[in-house]
Amino acid sequence: MDITAPATLDDLPYGSATFDVVLLDGLADGDVDRDLALLECYRVLRRGGRVLVVAPAAARAVTATLSTAGFGDVRDHGPVPALGGAALRPWYRRWIARARPACLTAGVRP
Repeated sequence: MDITAPATLDDLPYGSATFDVVLLDGLADGDVDRDLALLECYRVLRRGGRVLVVAPAAARAVTATLSTAGFGDVRDHGPVPALGGAALRPWYRRWIARARPACLTAGVRP
């Protein structure tokens, strides 16, 4: 299900424990409060749900931030090459392939 929320990342219009996966792109933007956004992702995820964070290759502090927000099994999947999307597996690596390299970090809600 692809949902675009007409709200800010720190106040999503969904109930608690609604989603199995949250894909968060733009966490490194200067106008986003990273801590509040991750707490809100934690709130809307079901137990065992995953958060996938896409950030510019220069933003390497996402792993520590996810751990601090309470996510478990946090893994930095490293950079995803630019414009290599067609051959990339799994699906989320194809989705984040873009004109500039990005990093993918994932965590699980306990």
